[in-house]
Amino acid sequence: MSKAKGIGARAQGILDYIFEPEEYDEGFELRSVPKVKPRDQYVKPVVEGGYDAAPTVTLSDLEGYPYLSTMSDRTAAGGQVVGIGDKNLAYPVDLTGGQDFMVDGLLWGSGTIPINQMLQAGSNLKKQYGRNPAFIPWRMTPSGSDFSGQMTSGVMMSFASDNMPASVKKKLNADIKARVPDFVGVDDPSAPVQIAMQSDRTRKFIQQQIMDKIYRNEGGISLPQARLTIADPSQLTAPTMGFQNVGLLDVDAGNLSGQGNIIYPDAVAGDFMGRLDTDATLIDLDPTAQYKSAGGIYGRPLSMGDFGPREAFSDMRRAAEVSPYGGIIDEDLLRRLEAKGIKVSANPLATAASLGLLGAAALGSEEADASILAKLPSVARLADKGFDTDNIYYHGTESFDDDDLDIYKGDIGFHVGAKNHANERLKQKAFPYDLDDGDTLPDDLDLFVEPAEGEFFPIAGTESRIM
Repeated sequence: MSKAKGIGARAQGILDYIFEPEEYDEGFELRSVPKVKPRDQYVKPVVEGGYDAAPTVTLSDLEGYPYLSTMSDRTAAGGQVVGIGDKNLAYPVDLTGGQDFMVDGLLWGSGTIPINQMLQAGSNLKKQYGRNPAFIPWRMTPSGSDFSGQMTSGVMMSFASDNMPASVKKKLNADIKARVPDFVGVDDPSAPVQIAMQSDRTRKFIQQQIMDKIYRNEGGISLPQARLTIADPSQLTAPTMGFQNVGLLDVDAGNLSGQGNIIYPDAVAGDFMGRLDTDATLIDLDPTAQYKSAGGIYGRPLSMGDFGPREAFSDMRRAAEVSPYGGIIDEDLLRRLEAKGIKVSANPLATAASLGLLGAAALGSEEADASILAKLPSVARLADKGFDTDNIYYHGTESFDDDDLDIYKGDIGFHVGAKNHANERLKQKAFPYDLDDGDTLPDDLDLFVEPAEGEFFPIAGTESRIM
């Protein structure tokens, strides 16, 4: 990366790399000290390498699987940070993840105790449900990356090495040596590894109280800037306790001691499945504790504490930090989530489009080729479950504004099996009234009439038809 020449060029370079305030969660900021900089003055990292796009998986794809969830920080994986804004780093810093740890190689890494707890929990789930669990780690707060010293301290030291005046750098090295007597100095590319090997207390003191508090305005960078630098860009504003990736845990492989990384030395085996496409959080799933600890919380829902229901988000997050949670992804769970408006399945329009199905066909053209739908992964899975996927009945929908009748959105849906079953499913959507619960019947009693083939009929602000 070439450096910008001159004051004007350098200022323009900073503007090119700047973070907009809405691009990141305010949790990346520090709470214990005054704001380091105005929110519009943090700059973006320059990263080389990274992983290719991953397949998409939905919760409905995982129906029938037990699931296990533990915490994951928001750090990126698969590339190297080589600069921040228009400034170079003295040496590249590897990004090791985070959620994307599982993309290439082992499924997960952590300390010995958390890995053993994870394996015991996974074993309990496998015994109960007869198969290895899907592993869906939940997302920590933005400050969770501070534990990853090789990355956090690494970008702070590498930046200081290339951008801090020599006299200031000498003082910085002396301050760190007061905590780590054999410290090699920030100019040494092995410095990040050395700091990563220190105790969590020592590592965080160096990051927060020395490099941030004392040297952030002396040619160094602040801790918030470091957090943003190593973060996965797709998680800068993502909700805490939400999901990102899913993999299949190999319980029987056991603890792969020493096969993780510097921060998380132990690991477990398994297979990366893809990006989990849902807005559900761990709280929405209301899982149960899966580790049989001396505390006796095994089998207790996350929403239940020692003295009654947990209501505060922070209480549930803290509980999930200290024990693995999980459960079963079954039809009952999927229906409950869907009833809350939570996404559990793919948008068939987007999926069909990715296979080459033209938008016009997706919105109801009778020329649409059912053989394309038959190739959808979700249809293939239904075939595996015994459904007659040779008979695919699908419908187009057009959403419209009741005031001016302008069509503004299209979608596609499909059903497999008998034609009357497809019609029945559509009628259920068309008549979302619970008479036993006191719902009033609509004025349009045609909603009771089974639509004929090719006939449009209303479904809650849309018009649909069997093709």
